[in-house]
Amino acid sequence: MAKIVIANPPWYYNENNEWRFGVRSGSRWPFTVGHEKDFLNRYRPFPFWLTYAHSLLKQNEINSVFIDSITRGDTYSQFYRSVLYENPEFVFFEISTPSFLNDITVAKELHAHGIKVLVGGTHATVFAETLIEEKCIYAVFKGEYEFALLDFMKQFETPGIKESVPFDIDTLPFPYRDENVIWQYRERTHGYTPFQISILTSRGCPYGCIFCQWPKVIYSGKVRFRSISSIHEEIKMLVDKFGNNIHIYVDDETFDIDEKRSIEISKIFARYNLQWSAMCRIDTISLSAWETLYNNGLKYVNVGIESASPKVLKSINKKLDIVKAEEAINFLHKIGMKVHLTFTFGAPGETEEDIALTKQFYDRVKVASKQTSRCIPLPGSQWWESLDNKNINYDGYKTLEQKL
Repeated sequence: MAKIVIANPPWYYNENNEWRFGVRSGSRWPFTVGHEKDFLNRYRPFPFWLTYAHSLLKQNEINSVFIDSITRGDTYSQFYRSVLYENPEFVFFEISTPSFLNDITVAKELHAHGIKVLVGGTHATVFAETLIEEKCIYAVFKGEYEFALLDFMKQFETPGIKESVPFDIDTLPFPYRDENVIWQYRERTHGYTPFQISILTSRGCPYGCIFCQWPKVIYSGKVRFRSISSIHEEIKMLVDKFGNNIHIYVDDETFDIDEKRSIEISKIFARYNLQWSAMCRIDTISLSAWETLYNNGLKYVNVGIESASPKVLKSINKKLDIVKAEEAINFLHKIGMKVHLTFTFGAPGETEEDIALTKQFYDRVKVASKQTSRCIPLPGSQWWESLDNKNINYDGYKTLEQKL
């Protein structure tokens, strides 16, 4: 039987003779950060789609090995040695636009050792026709690739572009969690709490912000929800295995799309006396629902505000009432909820006056933590598709060093 390595290869970026570390799989905004910073010791996102794919392959008795070299902190040499030790026929990894030059170099090195390279992810989905022309790329998987990759490994398909195979997300096994590195995955949302484990309860987002890449490119604008019973089963499995001192982060695009469903899920966490956190919008549920979630263990939320300018919020299709948003943030602060806010600048049509409004809001609100970044039109997003000139240098993108 053919063997495959599911990999998250290293990403190092040399800028003016100074090395930067990169984060790719698991991050909706791949970026690099300076070598001297301790950031990657505090933020390593869980690579959901790689781990789901590995679990699905193993469930179907495919000879699959998982290597997350970014979380392990591998050098390139260590990564290549780990892969060659396994002697696989195939290696699969995700390609992002900011890491593309790094990733294609990795693909060429693997190809030089006689390994067939399979790629997926956002960049691979948008630029599949171009990527498949690369001699080092054997096959390109578009969109949600888990079942397409399974079919490929079962049938030993020919090279080429592989379309996403529709599936019920409840049919996926739980994502693989490598116990050698499991506690090195961590999110900045909740104060870098130890013993963090991330889960998904849904895929997709209905809101259509013009700069957002994943919902449009990977999910084609659709939203799918896991069943409550499936979510309960995964949480129970994690508690049975690791105890209830773990901190679970719900890394959905938008956890609180539906108020009733959000409360149902919160009751599961409460049943096991767990503290948890989630990626949320601030305006989708009532204040009373927020209080219920807090009482059921939701102690930290990650909320995207982006801008405090109504004009900019309209231009990016955020559909957010900034006055009501501030009222809700103040309410969460009052009840004891810790809030992490994200802001961005550089959106279409933004002026210095708009930035000033955002800075005033940024300085005024009382929250646990805040984050700013530079907004860019990632390929496949609505903003990118509207551009006449798409010749943009994304290489080594350093979003988190941009400040208001």
